[in-house]
Amino acid sequence: MPSEKKVVRFKVIGTHEVKVYLDDIALKYNCSFPCRMFGNYTVVEAEGSDFSQIFIASKSTLLPELLEKGLNVEFVGVSIMKVKGGKVYPQLNMGDIMVKYCKNKVLLPEPLVQKLLYGREITVRERYYFTNGLLISTRGEFLGFVNLDRTKNGTRIIPEKEIGWYLRSGG
Repeated sequence: MPSEKKVVRFKVIGTHEVKVYLDDIALKYNCSFPCRMFGNYTVVEAEGSDFSQIFIASKSTLLPELLEKGLNVEFVGVSIMKVKGGKVYPQLNMGDIMVKYCKNKVLLPEPLVQKLLYGREITVRERYYFTNGLLISTRGEFLGFVNLDRTKNGTRIIPEKEIGWYLRSGG
């Protein structure tokens, strides 16, 4: 039985479409993104049957022309967001950008960070008052996305997607 070929359509999207996606992320991670956040980039949406992927690439006149002509493009840029079922999921590359603009940050000692990077949940005594956060190293580097669940005596931190995920299964 022949497998059905999945069609992916590429299109350049404008500031308004990008803002809709960024607003969703801003609410989730308490961010203040600049109005023209990706004004210096070409933003491409790859629409598939199951989900869409948002990419950024250097501002170029060639990429939009290639996509408009329907030519097969192997690489459109760096993935920054995934859209599935009406929900927007920032990708690891977007996390590097979000560190500058978002307030929901989780900074932990190195031994606890290592556990999260191995995909393990941890519980800490600190109380966080948000449910989605950015895991940040002591040097201010983005390490991953985490979910937080307040418990009676602190906060349970659950890794959602972090650099260890990429090494374990994502890459």
